[in-house]
Amino acid sequence: MSDGNKRSWAISRDKYLRVTAYVSFGILCFLFFSYLTFPYKRVADIMIAKLESRVPFGFQVGDVDPGFIPGISLRDVKVFPGSASEGAAGGSPPARKVPLLEIDRLRLRLKFLSFLRGGIGFSFDSRFALGRMKGKYFRSPKKFRIESTWEGIKLEQINYLKARHGLNLFGSLSGGVEVGGDTADVRTAKGAIAFQVGGGGVQNATLMKVITLPDMEFERFGGKFVFKEGKVIFDQVEMKGKDLQAEFTGDVSLRKPFGNSVISLNLRFKPSLEVDNQIGYIFTTAQMRKDPQGFYTRRISGTFNNPR
Repeated sequence: MSDGNKRSWAISRDKYLRVTAYVSFGILCFLFFSYLTFPYKRVADIMIAKLESRVPFGFQVGDVDPGFIPGISLRDVKVFPGSASEGAAGGSPPARKVPLLEIDRLRLRLKFLSFLRGGIGFSFDSRFALGRMKGKYFRSPKKFRIESTWEGIKLEQINYLKARHGLNLFGSLSGGVEVGGDTADVRTAKGAIAFQVGGGGVQNATLMKVITLPDMEFERFGGKFVFKEGKVIFDQVEMKGKDLQAEFTGDVSLRKPFGNSVISLNLRFKPSLEVDNQIGYIFTTAQMRKDPQGFYTRRISGTFNNPR
């Protein structure tokens, strides 16, 4: 290469490097100022309003932190059972209602491609009850899908169970869900929900604030709910412990509306002798009969609106 060509190549390279540096600096400035000025609170309100319009829950957010666009981080999130009007986003909590969940931090990231499909979609990563739940959600006028895993969630940290139902549970919950189907028809749902509680039990519990339960421990409580062919099938849903064993088998045939879904379940409970002496009357009052293996059994049929 001649001296002239070398000099020309060096000048071209220098120009290329300067242009690249200017463009890179411009992009960094754009991202930085977008990060500072992006309307995170407004985006959070829109996302929560959309979510509330599709699920039977209300939400209250303590604070909104910036995240890498299009992400957002919410702190002190409370989830209330009931409609959005009972627990509007950012508003006052519903009167005399205990939060179903209290989430320390919830990170959300919008999926822009979901808008092109006519729906809303986002990934999420939350920390609550000393555990973690993460996954992704999509819903459109025609389809829905949710995929999630959770681990290390301490049941004793969920105040709703104790305040509303008198259940003071403890144990570590883990599991996952992968379910999808047609938005307009729950019968099309396919997938499964699996869960497991390790080292759990009941302590200082008063069921419905009337029936005092003895302290009980169980080594495992778990199983799987399988959505298939218009049914929810109970797959090895059981509890094992020295104080109480329980088995739940059968299925629920999904109907529209959901309250008309047909129940076909078999319940079996086997308490220890000590627990049987304390609360055996609960099983007999519920018209449960004891089989030769020592299990109190009961078949549940009918519908959710009219079980029998």
